[in-house]
Amino acid sequence: MLSDKRTRRTDSYVSCPLAHSGPAYRDVCALTLLAFLLDFVNITNTSVGLDESVSIAYARLSITSLLSILTGGDANMSLYHVLLNLWVRMFGESELAVRSLSAVFGALAVSAIYLLGARLFGRTAGLVAGLLFALDAFIVHYADTARSYAMLVLLVVLSSYFLVVEIEQPSRRNRIAYVLASTLAVYAHYFAAYVLVVHVCTLMALRRRTALTREWLGVAATIVLLCTPEASFAFREGPVLISWIKQPTLNDVEATLVELAGGSRVLLFALIAGGCYATVSAVKERGYWRNGFVAAWLVVPIVLSFALSFVQPIFLSRYFIICVPALILFGTAAITSVRRPVAAGALIATFVWLSATQLLAFYTSDVGENWRDATRYVLAATRPGDAIVFYPRYARKPFEYYQRQGKSIAPTNLDGHALEERQRIWLVIRESDAVAHFPEIQQLQSQLSESYRRAAQRRFRNVVIEFYTRNTNTQDAPVKDRTPQAREGGARLPSLLFR
Repeated sequence: MLSDKRTRRTDSYVSCPLAHSGPAYRDVCALTLLAFLLDFVNITNTSVGLDESVSIAYARLSITSLLSILTGGDANMSLYHVLLNLWVRMFGESELAVRSLSAVFGALAVSAIYLLGARLFGRTAGLVAGLLFALDAFIVHYADTARSYAMLVLLVVLSSYFLVVEIEQPSRRNRIAYVLASTLAVYAHYFAAYVLVVHVCTLMALRRRTALTREWLGVAATIVLLCTPEASFAFREGPVLISWIKQPTLNDVEATLVELAGGSRVLLFALIAGGCYATVSAVKERGYWRNGFVAAWLVVPIVLSFALSFVQPIFLSRYFIICVPALILFGTAAITSVRRPVAAGALIATFVWLSATQLLAFYTSDVGENWRDATRYVLAATRPGDAIVFYPRYARKPFEYYQRQGKSIAPTNLDGHALEERQRIWLVIRESDAVAHFPEIQQLQSQLSESYRRAAQRRFRNVVIEFYTRNTNTQDAPVKDRTPQAREGGARLPSLLFR
């Protein structure tokens, strides 16, 4: 469906690159500054979550230990974890410090999408695309998250930019830049490979047989060679780390698209409608490869992931952050196609208003897991000799992060040993895991009730704290005099508490 007629320099959208023009520098500076403000204004308002605590734990390791983990069992996001490790050494591990790396990448991604949008559809479309990207609540959320997603989206946009530049102005420098951006994107997250698939399809559709030049074959071979170590690590670890992802449904596809649009169905509809109008207009002009490129970038990763999920579920909304630039570019292409300035202005105002209102709603909403307050609550009420246990086992990571931040000495964190010798037990539950394994958590609570009574329960966002004290009829009895049932129940605790 792609055509190469727009590669001519008589292109109606872009007659020359903007990268070295004065207006482009001003646009980049303004958009980057805006993105920094929008990303940093909310950066510490939410608690560090479980996934973030894992990345922070990796960042605290020695380089040798980190590389051992990345090459031996958790290779995804390896580039980010190495950079975060260096970042934490310089700036510490406060919430602001660990998240600011993502915020920097998120702000740079705004400038990158402006340059790509200007290259594809003109300066006005690029400006609006950069503005909408900066206002997108989904993007801001992950720019405020200590994970690799903001860096990933920056790299896939840069990779796509260098592809477009190479198509229009082939040069060795552009190809080298494309190889570097594409390779780094794969090391940032495996899902970057979907965007590279779209690039290959675009090039083949645009150039057909002439795409198989020595230069492009060399580019493909270099990327494959450079990404081979990451692929081997991924193959070695297998699907164990994503085994918890559920089989997606068509409702999940719809929900994911809404999330990509910042949570607004109206904005999603407006962007898709605008993109379809721009594509129809481009078809009439017999030059529509740009529209086809961004449409494929939006659709192909979602369709392929949905199909592959019938073999191994891999469909998760945050993985599709790679598609947000495509959704925004697809919609803002309509600005160039609308000939009347008043109509174009109304369309821009609609896009910006919908994005801004959704971002404001995001700023005032409670999201994520509130480990910050949950940890403070437990540490403020514990006594020497208390025990803290976690369900599941890995729920201790965000707890221990806030324990370090508060410079508090927590009670003994037991791996299920000597529980019967404790008078007071704090059970820390990650609620989403408890819901997913409800029979297990019920059995766990039942076993605890054999020797303890639940004296208090406190709920935080996705975190439940339960406080148990020994039953009065058993607290003075020696361990050896307790019933076999009680001893058996105590022995079963570790397998449930520490999945």
